This record gives sequence, structure tokens and C-alpha cells, in this order.
Amino acid sequence: MKLPDPNGLTGKLLIAAPKLQSDIFSQSVIYMVGHDKFGAVGIVINQLAPNVNIDDLYEDFHISKPDALTKYPIHFGGPVDVNMGLVIHSPTDEIKKAVRVGDSIYISACHDFLSQASMDKKPSDMLITLGYASWTGGQLEAEMMESDWLTVDASPDIIFEPENDQKWGQTLSRLKIDKTIHSHQVGMA
Repeated sequence: MKLPDPNGLTGKLLIAAPKLQSDIFSQSVIYMVGHDKFGAVGIVINQLAPNVNIDDLYEDFHISKPDALTKYPIHFGGPVDVNMGLVIHSPTDEIKKAVRVGDSIYISACHDFLSQASMDKKPSDMLITLGYASWTGGQLEAEMMESDWLTVDASPDIIFEPENDQKWGQTLSRLKIDKTIHSHQVGMA
């Protein structure tokens, strides 16, 4: 079984295989923001952060909040540095330090994003997260060899899909995998 080029996972979606039922990453979809021989970093895009709302972030950053963001959800980006806020978003000229990760997908520090994006010029799509997932060099590759993870090309329609509970099934269906199968023999796509 040949693994993808180590740099090839940046900008892709990493999907928890159906066999990962009791793991913290069970049914997770992770947007990969970096992957090289030293390790990998990604952001879970389909889980909400418990007990956190947008008001908390604006208060922590001492920034006045636009009323239009009152009900905006905060996502659990992963178990590492859960106080670190990141925003995955569509292109915008408003955020000066935004980093392009994939086709039409950017990432920004939460503070920079919330203090710079005005509501009339904010990106059309955005996903605010706390924390991230990371792997040491070779760790993710080993997990992929154990068929714990699958990959698919990232697309804005999945990343910014408003229904988190739909993202995992949508990514599996793109690979033609039935999400109801809980086999330990799931292969790599």
C-alpha cells in the first residue's frame, strides 16, 4: 500500500475511518493545514466546542462584537492547545495575515480575524475553531497504514457545510464508503 506524498496532505481532508468508534476523533473530518516529514497539523471541522460561544471570544480578546455574529458557532478544532483560536475562511482582503492553505481556503489567527473582519466585508464562508490536532513525524503515516484515516480532496462545500453531522457522511460517500460499516478492514482510498 502506497501512502500519498507527505506534502500531499496539506489542503486535503482527513477522515476518521468507520472503525474509530471510541476514539476522540470518532467520525471526525479534519482539514489538513500542514504535513511534512516532521509531522502534521489539522483542524477538526465537524465538532462544536463545548460550553464556548462567540461572545466568549470577543470578551477574551477585548474586541467589540458585531450583532450579526451573535449566534455564530465555535468548533472544537482538536485536543492540542484548546485555547488557541483559528479561523478557516474563504478569500478576503480584510485579513492581512491570512495564509492560503488550499484552493480558495485560508487560515487566520482568531484574534486577527475577529479584530480585522468587518461584517460588511467578512468572507462569505468561515469556520471559527479552538484547538487543533497534530501528529509527530511518521505518526500520521503509521495511523494511515493501520487504516485509521482516509483522505479526500478538500472542498468548500464540505468545510463550510452548516450541518456538522453531515460532513463525515458526505466525505465517506465521496469515497463510496458506507458509513454504517464498522469493519476493521477499511482500506485506504
